[in-house]
Amino acid sequence: MKLEELKNLSKEELIERFPFIIMRDCETGEPYRDDETGEICTELDHTWGWHDLELLICEHIKKEYDTWDEETKKNFSILQIKEKFGGLRFYCSSEPEKIRLATDWAEHISFYTCIRCGKKEEVSPGHFRAYITKGWICPYCKNCAENMILLNHPELKYWPQTEQLAEKLEQQFNVEEFDAKYEVTHYSQDGETIEERDSNDLYKV
Repeated sequence: MKLEELKNLSKEELIERFPFIIMRDCETGEPYRDDETGEICTELDHTWGWHDLELLICEHIKKEYDTWDEETKKNFSILQIKEKFGGLRFYCSSEPEKIRLATDWAEHISFYTCIRCGKKEEVSPGHFRAYITKGWICPYCKNCAENMILLNHPELKYWPQTEQLAEKLEQQFNVEEFDAKYEVTHYSQDGETIEERDSNDLYKV
């Protein structure tokens, strides 16, 4: 299923398609439910700019998941999806190579995807720019980075204070560039092999 189709699914439809996203009690196996609404809680219940990446990875995981027997499916789940060191992390109950490569894929793309709005700033074909917060590391696009500063200093949006906005942007963010291509390591009985991949291929689902 394509990304746009996935984005149009309801929460119930996502759970039906990706049963491994349900958050469960580690002792009883029962789903956690929202205290107010009673809805089942899932690992996709985020409101951030990385939601598209989460959907894509779940679709890639499903391709592997659908090849398993029922017992293997029953024992598999996504334990946690979180931000760590400025990247999107998936923690699964088991990680066959195809799933590990898919989650590594998403992590690489997340480094240059705005955690707030999901925008990727492409400065040239295959090369991207992100504004990385100093301290607690998170990637933002330039617009969201400036808006974060303007929340505390709204006067800086007016001339002649715009130069001060640029100064604060430099003080609070590191500007970094990323390549869509990256290397992955395959492990086998014969040893390790290195493959170059293009992160844009993640969208080919």
